[in-house]
Amino acid sequence: MFNRPKMNLWLMTALAIFAAAAAWSIRVYGLQQTVPNGVSFGGIAAGGLTYGQAQQLLEEKLRLAADIPIHYESDKPGADQTGTFGSAGLHWDASGPAKALRLLSEGSPYRRAIYRFQLAHSEMPLAVTYDEAAFAAFAGQTWAELAARQPITAKRRFSEQDQIEIIPDVAVYRVDEPELLRRLVQADWRAVWIRVAGESDSPPEAVKIALPLQEVRSPVTTEQLAAEGIERKISEFSTPILPGSEGRFHNIASAARMVQDRLLAPGEVFDYAPVVKETETRFGFREAPVIYNGKLVPGIGGGICQVSTTLYNAVLRAGLEIVERRNHSLPVSYVPLGQDATFSEGYINFRFRNNTDAYILIRTETAKDKLTVKLFGRLSPGITFQIESVTIEELAAPVKTVVNPKLKPGQRETLQKGKPGYVVETYRTKKENGTILSKELLSKDRYQPQPALVAVGGRSAGSDPAPGGNSGILEDGIEGPRFR
Repeated sequence: MFNRPKMNLWLMTALAIFAAAAAWSIRVYGLQQTVPNGVSFGGIAAGGLTYGQAQQLLEEKLRLAADIPIHYESDKPGADQTGTFGSAGLHWDASGPAKALRLLSEGSPYRRAIYRFQLAHSEMPLAVTYDEAAFAAFAGQTWAELAARQPITAKRRFSEQDQIEIIPDVAVYRVDEPELLRRLVQADWRAVWIRVAGESDSPPEAVKIALPLQEVRSPVTTEQLAAEGIERKISEFSTPILPGSEGRFHNIASAARMVQDRLLAPGEVFDYAPVVKETETRFGFREAPVIYNGKLVPGIGGGICQVSTTLYNAVLRAGLEIVERRNHSLPVSYVPLGQDATFSEGYINFRFRNNTDAYILIRTETAKDKLTVKLFGRLSPGITFQIESVTIEELAAPVKTVVNPKLKPGQRETLQKGKPGYVVETYRTKKENGTILSKELLSKDRYQPQPALVAVGGRSAGSDPAPGGNSGILEDGIEGPRFR
């Protein structure tokens, strides 16, 4: 029979020795300085390597991976480019392997042993991540030439015969950076990394990325110009510019320049008052005769009504709707009676509406002796408009008398001849291929007569009453009268 106390002592001793051996084995196992067998870092076989060797190998492979070539494919000039993985701001997230090496080498031997056991025969994946600022800098530098290009606006070109040609717009392209970054991050980098992590020394083939581009067009495109419906010249009118007043020519040319290339949408109303304001602000007006209180006097801005009058006549011959228009108080020399359009700030304006289904484009030409306004739009070639003014009444010129003591009593001397006034009706006749479609009364205008001035001898003299005019109204200018 065994002695029980001795047997218990032997068992306890054996257990103690076993526990000590096990503890020692665990400690030795945990304090090993090599990566557990079967461990790989993103395809890099690291098992059996010392921690330092594993870290060095990983860093070497990461450097190689940073130089993976990338070909950005595009069929647009200047967009096709090449680069590298690292230059695009991409990098591999090696935080997993770094954490594993840290846990293998830090902490108590027992904690290390447990982690070594758990880590054995496992794969530590590497993920692709990016630096957004570095990527933005890369994209901006790589496609700087592409970004510097500006779209070319579509334009209308007019021939000497007033034929219209649309010069197409030219689009440019910009890199869609958010989409490019998404494509880079989601590319099949694992297959590329496996080639880098392998034993082959040959450099990996370039990764091909279809470059995403966004088309950028100008604010005015070929399609927009075509949609405006401006097909041809629909009317034209010219008035002569009389020589002798540089100030008047400046005023006419400046106002015409502000009207040039004005575009009116269907239904839009042209307003001459803002044109006068813009002309004054941009070019200023010079001294030239104006009409004040029914008389021609020195002033500022004389000539602006020749622009509105010339435009008015072009508008009439295009069949457009007149919204507001008044004749001068006096006849003007450059158009027939009833076919003028004056302007008086805050009192008389010229406005018309584009009542067609297409845009209207106004163009002006100012020569030394002639002002021309041309309207372009859409109008059936068979449609024409004829303008006719008819004088229905002539108003006799009144006589004003002044005393001249040097003349004998009863003796009369004409100092200024009078000019008759007129009442005029103006009609517009619409025709299609010569056939009258309609005839409308456009206006009934009154031009006040200019009195004759007669000197009479004697001590007193009277004057015949003159009909009232536009007293106190300044026409065809912005300031007056001016007397030196």
